[in-house]
Amino acid sequence: MADAPLNSSARALAKPRRGTDVPEGAVIFGADYASSAKAVELVGQRTEFEAGSEVAWRVALPAARGGESVRVTLTTEDGTETQVDNFVAMAGWNVYFGKSMLTVEPGTYVLHYLYDGHEVGSGTFTLS
Repeated sequence: MADAPLNSSARALAKPRRGTDVPEGAVIFGADYASSAKAVELVGQRTEFEAGSEVAWRVALPAARGGESVRVTLTTEDGTETQVDNFVAMAGWNVYFGKSMLTVEPGTYVLHYLYDGHEVGSGTFTLS
C-alpha cells in the first residue's frame, strides 16, 4: 500500500473490493467504520447525529491518477464553507474514509470532496 495521503486525517484504500451498493461520489455517514486492507464498511449508517458526537464517513471516487489536489469542505445551511481536510491523492486510490468531530454546532451540513477544484463527491448529514 502506498504512503498515507499528505496533510490528511482521512484514510484511503488503493484497491478496494468491488460490490458496494453506494454510488461513486456519494458520501455516506455512520457511527463508526470497520476497515481491512481492501474494504471499509460503515457501522450504524445514518445521517442524523447528536451535537458533539464524532461522525464516520466513506466515499468512493474515480481512481486517482496521482497528484490530484483533494480538498474536503463542510458547508452549512446558510452557505458558509469550512475546509476540513486537504491532501494529494496517490495513484490508484479511490476510497476515502474517516471518523472525527466535523463540527459542534447543530444544523444540516454537506461534506464535499473536490479534486483539483471540481466536486466529485458529496453527502449531507444533520446534527441535532
